[in-house]
Amino acid sequence: MKGAKTKAKQRAKRRLIAVKISLVFAVSGFLILILSSTILKDWIIIGYGVRFLSKVQLVGQCLSFMSSACVIICSIPVIKAAREQKKELEQKMRSAQNRSRVLADYAKDSTNPDLTRRRLEQLQDEMPALEDLVMQCLEQMDAMDALQEKQNALIEANDARYLKDTINVLDNVERRICQNFRNVINLCIAADSAESLDEKKVNKYLKDNRKKLSNTKELLKASADWINQYNAGEDSDRSEVENWIAVIRDSLREE
Repeated sequence: MKGAKTKAKQRAKRRLIAVKISLVFAVSGFLILILSSTILKDWIIIGYGVRFLSKVQLVGQCLSFMSSACVIICSIPVIKAAREQKKELEQKMRSAQNRSRVLADYAKDSTNPDLTRRRLEQLQDEMPALEDLVMQCLEQMDAMDALQEKQNALIEANDARYLKDTINVLDNVERRICQNFRNVINLCIAADSAESLDEKKVNKYLKDNRKKLSNTKELLKASADWINQYNAGEDSDRSEVENWIAVIRDSLREE
């Protein structure tokens, strides 16, 4: 990669030199034409004749035309390379600004799932060796999103307003998962490399997330069972839902 960049720079340098040399010849050609048609015209005719003047002007025309063509041809890749370099620089600046913005926003609200996802993706860009770990984290976030969508779908499809309190429970679970990810991110930042990362501590947080996701799945199942009982007009028993809400709330109080 570095070798390719070095060769590209060398080619650009050679093209720039060619442009400069061509410019010198082009300017020289134009000067010959201008001077031989104005100030030096009479002097050349008197001293060397009209034919010599024609030859001098032909040389000036050829020199200016060919050099100008060479300037244009050589300038195209130089201009293109300059534009690409400018575009690359602007992209790097936007990337740096975006990175700073994500860091600032995440520092203010590290339990925000959208900011957490962006911070995890940013961490992967910063430390590519952590790709597998980041993918595990993102998969857990996707699993939580899917559970929340299913719970919302159950409530909306059955007008089950009596289960609205479970939405808040799931939101609290999501916040805990994001808190665990914040701790994982901190451990990654503190590590000199992926090899020096304290996997035992990282796995502790990921295991806690898996436990929270498992409990949330059970709450979802209990919610579906209670809705079915309620819709069937049977003596509905909310105890299973209450039980899983209590289990989740107790687990959220654990450190």
